[in-house]
Amino acid sequence: MNHKKAKTRRNYFYVVCGRLRAAVSACGFHLRGDVALPKVMGKTYIQGATPTAFWKRICRRSLTVAGSQVVDAPQDATAQLRIVSEAFGRRVLTVAITGKARRIRALLHRRF
Repeated sequence: MNHKKAKTRRNYFYVVCGRLRAAVSACGFHLRGDVALPKVMGKTYIQGATPTAFWKRICRRSLTVAGSQVVDAPQDATAQLRIVSEAFGRRVLTVAITGKARRIRALLHRRF
């Protein structure tokens, strides 16, 4: 009897997974593949941000994963990524009766 229940659950699981897969693919969702960078970005220098800036760390990691080498001097680079500005902010979405913010939206604005 237990074997029969396990088989039924497994079949149910496969049906649900199949329908979920069909629904996700029907909406246009695709997994991201490898990013192909132009050859000129083989050695990239990131300019305009402090070395500990959050955005610079994200760019460095993303470029390295994509196959680019991030260099520390502009004369060693074949391309430059200029970070013009980075600003953090927040917007209050809902306020409680007491006047305190209940929901806040965090904002990050970048220009490069």
